[in-house]
Amino acid sequence: MQDVVDQKTYLDKRTRELEDIKKVATQIKDLSTSMKSELEEQGKKVEQIDSNIDEVKINVIKAEFEIQEADEISKSDSKRIRCLVFFIISLILALGLAVLFIFVL
Repeated sequence: MQDVVDQKTYLDKRTRELEDIKKVATQIKDLSTSMKSELEEQGKKVEQIDSNIDEVKINVIKAEFEIQEADEISKSDSKRIRCLVFFIISLILALGLAVLFIFVL
């Protein structure tokens, strides 16, 4: 009879150990699933960051081009203003000379 009690105790102990192992295995599975989800989310974020960096590169190149165009326009506008000022001064001098010539004669 003692053998039967010892076997039952042994089986109960083994059953508890197996249940503990099952709980640990379930926890490991849950952690693995959670980590997988986190890694997928992080992967998406990294891809978005990479895409944003590519867009920034393109925008910087466009900005450089636009700055060069603006600089060229600014230089040509400056030349136009100088020509206009020179023309106005020449016109004033010509009118002044004409008036002077009319009054002198």
